[in-house]
Amino acid sequence: MISIMYCLHCFKEINDDSLYCQYCGTKVYPINNTNSGKHNESIDIKFILSSIGYFIDGNKSAGFVILNKNNVFEDVCTEDSQYFDSILVKKNGKWGLINPSTGIILCDFIYDKFKLLEDCDKDNGEIVVYSNGLCGEIDRDGNIILPIIYNEIGSCGRVKYQGLWGCVRNGEQIIPCEYIKLGGGENWGEYSKNELEPSQYKNGKWGVIDANGRIILEFEYDEIKVVYDFIYKIRKGDKWGCLCNSEFTPCDYSLEEIGKICDSYDM
Repeated sequence: MISIMYCLHCFKEINDDSLYCQYCGTKVYPINNTNSGKHNESIDIKFILSSIGYFIDGNKSAGFVILNKNNVFEDVCTEDSQYFDSILVKKNGKWGLINPSTGIILCDFIYDKFKLLEDCDKDNGEIVVYSNGLCGEIDRDGNIILPIIYNEIGSCGRVKYQGLWGCVRNGEQIIPCEYIKLGGGENWGEYSKNELEPSQYKNGKWGVIDANGRIILEFEYDEIKVVYDFIYKIRKGDKWGCLCNSEFTPCDYSLEEIGKICDSYDM
């Protein structure tokens, strides 16, 4: 493993055995307690965290240390390192948030694991956190945005509560948690009426809703097949119908017959 040292004052790379920075003269404080003061070669610098020069250094066997602080952590998250005011760290087997420059704990070490959300999925908080088999969301200051009550958190604000799916957006329950399957295409969060996937209600019946919970196709069908561009084949019992560009054909046909009707809409 490559060993690197940086000056905390001028941020320039310096020699491993330096006691003082050769560029600005600042005294070097190694993170290990060796008599020689040399930088431990088993330690690999991860990234610089702030303009005042604190950075996290270490590995999982040696522990991770914030320089000039007394905190030693089992692990750190090096993703999303543009956030300099808070960072996820692990202590005593649990994850929390600290300010990397001051060492102030922003969120206590209570979470079993976490998942960083992509920008397109930050409808509520910024980090999904897990505790005792349930999950919720927090922001970068450690504030709870979604309570730790959900079985699962999906994309675009979708949440699973007591085994059923719904949607929470900006802290507001947009769609109640009443769905076995909550459909929606890749761009479901940025609602376009095209290519909406079917949803299955808790009674087992299928229908279609948009990203705001507005019913496109009532929940009274045994099966729905998406054709394309807002065209659906729908089944009740052994008979098929279709919804093609807002024109409804009742379930009075065989699957082959309804296929021909759908094809005629595409001509």
